[in-house]
Formats: sequence, C-alpha cells, structure tokens
Amino acid sequence: GDRLAVLFETAAFYRILRSWHRHERQWAPLILAYLKDTDIPAPEKFASLDEVLTTASRANKGTLPPEVLSTVTDSLPSLLEIGIQQTALLIDRRLPALHENAMVELAGHESRHRYIYLRTLLATTPHADDYQYGGWKRTGPSPNVPAGLRVEYLKLLCENEPEEVIGELSHLPVDFLDRAEAARICQEHRLYEAVIWLISDGGDARGALQRAEQFVEKLADQVVESLQNEDTAAAMDDRLSSLRQIQRRAVSICLEQSKAAVDPENALEENWFELLRSQISCVHRVSIHCSPAGDDADPRVMAQRAVLDELRTSVHDTFNSLLLVSS
Repeated sequence: GDRLAVLFETAAFYRILRSWHRHERQWAPLILAYLKDTDIPAPEKFASLDEVLTTASRANKGTLPPEVLSTVTDSLPSLLEIGIQQTALLIDRRLPALHENAMVELAGHESRHRYIYLRTLLATTPHADDYQYGGWKRTGPSPNVPAGLRVEYLKLLCENEPEEVIGELSHLPVDFLDRAEAARICQEHRLYEAVIWLISDGGDARGALQRAEQFVEKLADQVVESLQNEDTAAAMDDRLSSLRQIQRRAVSICLEQSKAAVDPENALEENWFELLRSQISCVHRVSIHCSPAGDDADPRVMAQRAVLDELRTSVHDTFNSLLLVSS
C-alpha cells in the first residue's frame, strides 16, 4: 500500500490519492494531497480542507488528532502562500490556537501581509478585497484572536490605513482593547484625532479637550519649525491637516456636550472658551515668527500668509459653530 501511494504521488495522481486516503480515513495524508495538487483552485482547496478537518474532528470525538494538528501547523507556510485571508478564516474556524503560529510565519513577510491576516479576522467593516468563501461571514471581530495580536492589529491599522482607525475603534467591543494602550499606540503614530476620540468616547469630554489643546500647541510649534526651515509643502500640509482634524474633533465634542446638556451651563461655556483660546493662541504662536507684511511675490511671505489664513479660518469656523448652538 505504501509503495503504491508513493508511486501515485510521484506521478502526481492526487485525485486517486485523495480517494484512497479518505477511504482509509488517513486525514493527515489527505490534507497533504489537497495541498500538493496545484490544479485545485484556492477556493475549492480551502473549502475541501475545511471539510476534511470537520470530518477528522467528528471521527475523533470532537477533537483533531495530533497528527492532523501537526500536519496543519507544518503546512502553514504553504497555506499562507496559497492565500493569506483564506488561511486566516480556516484557522479561525478550525484551529484558532494556531493564529500566533501563523503570525510568526508571516514575520518574514512585508508588514502588510500581517495586516491583511489580522484585518480578515478583526476588521468591523469588510473591505472590497476581503475574501469570503463557502458562505463564511463574520458578524463581528473574531473572539479567538489573542490580546497581543489585537494590539498588533491596531498598530498595523495605524500604519496601513490611518483614516480607518476611528471608524474601526468605534465598532470594536468595549473590552476588546485597553483604551489607554490604544491611545498610546495612536499617539505614537501621530493620530492625534484618534487619541482625542478615545478619551471623549470613554466619557471624559473635558480631558479630551485638554489633550486637544496640548496637541495644538505641539503642532503649532512644528508649523513654526516648518516655516523657518522652509520645509516641503507636503510636510506643512501634513501638520495643517492634523490641526484641522484635531480642531474639527474638538468642535464636535463641544457641540455634543452642548446638545446633550450633560454639563452645567458655565462648564459648557468654559469648553467653548478654552477651545477658542487654544486656537487663537495657535495663531499667535505662529504669527510672531512670521515676517512682517512685505513683498507679495516673496515665496516665504506667501507661504506664511497662507498658513495664517488657514489657522484664522479655523477660529472663524469654531466661532460660527458656537453661534449656531447658542442661537
């Protein structure tokens, strides 16, 4: 029997091998016969592997035989090569204890591959290119992903799709991530708006506004530094964009507090006052380092003027929001 199996494998007669192994209930060799057959499309291959794992578990009183677990573990490089997302889903359904093994295997890959693996399991909003097969659809983040990998997911999300961070955090279960740890990670990646959102969503609106003020001061100094060093337009745009995001989020918090009327009236007024004071201070911090009005054709003067105009516009927008909620 073994000699015949070797002969069929050498000749790549995998269909015959699969029939043989299935008849003999040889689950580990059956898995390998599917993996080695390059003629099977990936969706069909993973659906078949899922079926084999289910059958093997049922035949062994609900647990996978040790040799099957060992075969899948050893086959992780091949599985990930065939499909990262499909592997993540298969592991999550049948062998969730192997998630960390899979991520170790992906350590030698580009970071985006690790991100795709975790996104497949944890993203609350499906991506257009996320792979679903056999009707497998998640209704929420997988509870099988250990805490360390949840933290890594947030780090990779910050690096790969920073614009999605607040949306993802807002849909995750409350106890899914430690909020202080999440805020630290977002701040490390300079996603200041996300930090403010986390603090505010945790019920500390005043603390969120105070943190916003700290970030505005920090960014104002960086804007001054960019003007003095005549940094690239892209570098300046990045800092101004961060300021805009912070100030929009701070205005949003003030509006929510005013509409909900959860604070005494004087506290609400204090929120708006502190926000406007912070924005005006930002304009002042930058303006004292700008050249006096001079040649309109001077690129440096033009750049300084454009920055000040942007910062002053933010003050006007905030004031208009205050008038709107006060009327």
